[in-house]
Amino acid sequence: WNTHSELLTWNDTEANGGCSGSIWAGCKAVSELENIVNPNNSNERLNFLMKTPANAGDYPAIWADDHNDASPPYNYDHFDHPIMQFLGGVEGAHENGAEEVYLPNDGWRPSTLIGVWDPTQNNVPSISPGPAGIIVFGPAFGDESRGYICYEAGHKLNKNYGPENIAAIRAFFNFSLMAAAGKAIEPLSVVPKSQESGKTYSLSASATGGSGNYQFEWSSSCGGTFSNSQSANTSFTAPEVTQPTECVITVVVTDGCGTRTAFDNVTVTIYPPEICGNGLDDDNDGLTDCDDPDCSGVLYAESVVASTGVTNPAYATGSADNTGAELYDTGDQ
Repeated sequence: WNTHSELLTWNDTEANGGCSGSIWAGCKAVSELENIVNPNNSNERLNFLMKTPANAGDYPAIWADDHNDASPPYNYDHFDHPIMQFLGGVEGAHENGAEEVYLPNDGWRPSTLIGVWDPTQNNVPSISPGPAGIIVFGPAFGDESRGYICYEAGHKLNKNYGPENIAAIRAFFNFSLMAAAGKAIEPLSVVPKSQESGKTYSLSASATGGSGNYQFEWSSSCGGTFSNSQSANTSFTAPEVTQPTECVITVVVTDGCGTRTAFDNVTVTIYPPEICGNGLDDDNDGLTDCDDPDCSGVLYAESVVASTGVTNPAYATGSADNTGAELYDTGDQ
């Protein structure tokens, strides 16, 4: 208990401060794990998949040294479960090591799924009600909000390289992928994809999955500055550019357990400021020259000549009627 009690917290629900972490175990570690109990509180146990014995003095699992080995061929079930997606049988892959089969003392939990078992194991039912599990899995303590548990008998699944070994290893990887996908963080960021050099924009990020209590970290591939790079909601001031520049803004999200990380990339284009008078929409806001608010109150000879044909540059610096800067019109001639 002193060295393994943290597994209870790791596997516990997020609401209880845990990580809903999943656990895979094999060989003799399974009976040892199932039989761990807090010496000061018998209600705290690690019998994730086996029933708690009715007799307080008994252990959930028959110890590895107290039962015989498995005797193939095996039976199979739960073919539609992700863990059971492998070809052929596993006979020959699990028959090695200190524990080749798992026997519960009072039975498996109703929520535990027996994917592969030995129907003829000779200690059933004399010392165990069985089934004699080879590959077993399910939610810890029958609680779907906790992490998933998977046990595979035998010490070395790749002791040989036959199809049965590939099948047994495939079950392990199926569990690994399922456990990771079920707890993956899914980040979502809101970032304007068209930005103007030197201007400031609001960014926001959110996330689902993982254990909650998210931490956020913003970064940019093109420079610029964030008002707070470690906040879900921040502002970004685009860098100075002289031509349209592609930039990737990234937010990395880590959950409260600190073991799960995900990221979201948004590719944006940084445009240079509007150049008033060149007849181009430089900042890509759909407005050109004097129609662009960035050019408000500014007149240039180039734009006047282009729009009116007036060639006297004196009129481009103001208005002939001395009313201040304005759009040039024929009354100013």
